[in-house]
Amino acid sequence: MKYFETIENRIIKNAKIYIVPSKEGMLYIAINFTLFLIGLTYANNFTLLISFILFIFFLMTMFHTHQIMEKLETPKVMTIKGDSQTFRLVIHEIDENVSINYRSVDKTKYNFKKSFQENTFHCPDLKRGKYQNGDYLYYTFGLYHLFYVWTYRKQEDVFFIYPTPIANTLDSHSYEAQINPIGNDEFSHHTLYQQGLNSKRIDWKVYARTNSLYSKNFTYENPLGLSLDYYRLNDEHEVRLSKLAYLVEKTKTENQKFELKLPNFYLPLDKGETHRQNALEFLSIS
Repeated sequence: MKYFETIENRIIKNAKIYIVPSKEGMLYIAINFTLFLIGLTYANNFTLLISFILFIFFLMTMFHTHQIMEKLETPKVMTIKGDSQTFRLVIHEIDENVSINYRSVDKTKYNFKKSFQENTFHCPDLKRGKYQNGDYLYYTFGLYHLFYVWTYRKQEDVFFIYPTPIANTLDSHSYEAQINPIGNDEFSHHTLYQQGLNSKRIDWKVYARTNSLYSKNFTYENPLGLSLDYYRLNDEHEVRLSKLAYLVEKTKTENQKFELKLPNFYLPLDKGETHRQNALEFLSIS
């Protein structure tokens, strides 16, 4: 087993193109060789001519299939968002007959599927995590499936598969936190109290007059942000991460600052695309 693994590692390191007859190709060779023997045995020139034409076709197919792989480039990550279903590889000028496998650093192999979008591939089997130092296996059987041609390319881009976002049953205000207010707080207006908001903000004087719960809203020199806290969710580990991923994505549409608290990581209050991507990357490896 180690012997074959050593051979495979050398093949990957060399990044050469390898070609062997496929099962169909072996059958083709057997049939053509049989025709050749029949032509020789019975001195049938017509049979020999057919055998010769089939041999020339076989050689032309071999060169054409090999040429497909010579034009390949190293794949580039096109998008790194959402879950594994939205992860894509884009490869320009790739033949439609070429397929791709990905081998991670732990030797696990994943099959990429051709997307509807031209020159793009996706891999629904990739799990949440960080992927680096892997290898891409290109392979093709060509137009007529007579040859199997393959080559390896080292992975150049580090990519992450984020948790699949799951909509939180709690309103996002359940995670609202006043973070480092600066200066004096100025009262702005009342809003109807929602479950999950800080109870300290309830205006009890208004409740005495109206018998309804209202929250006080203030204007801060430093605005409010969301505190996305792993420990405030009562779910399994993967579900917690997925719900946090959903809330991180939601902050983008609302242009909201947020902090992220995970068991072994803390991301300070901030906003923006880089901050959002950093949060999703840490969720993917937590």
